[in-house]
Amino acid sequence: MSLWVVGTLAGALTGGVMYQAFSSSIRTRANNVSNALHGCSVAMADPLPPGPVPASQRIEERPFTELLKRKWNEEIESAWVAALHYDYAGLWSRTKGYSRELIERAKSSSSSASSS
Repeated sequence: MSLWVVGTLAGALTGGVMYQAFSSSIRTRANNVSNALHGCSVAMADPLPPGPVPASQRIEERPFTELLKRKWNEEIESAWVAALHYDYAGLWSRTKGYSRELIERAKSSSSSASSS
């Protein structure tokens, strides 16, 4: 055989293999896309399954517990507000006055005890 015939047959064989490979790849991708689109259309046509019950229906009403929580929160809030508005400067001055008085009592009791 001549080199020209061998080259032509090799080129035809290579072209045929490449054509089949690309054709198979395109066909596979088209089938995958078609199946995915079909699945999407079926999912859109079917009704959704029932979901979970909403939380507003699952929570039972407990008036005593709610009353207890509300009162607890009010007590904490009032204690917090009282602590914020307490007269700490007056407390400090009263404490200093009481401590001076105690020191003077201690001095007077120790001086009277030493004089006796």
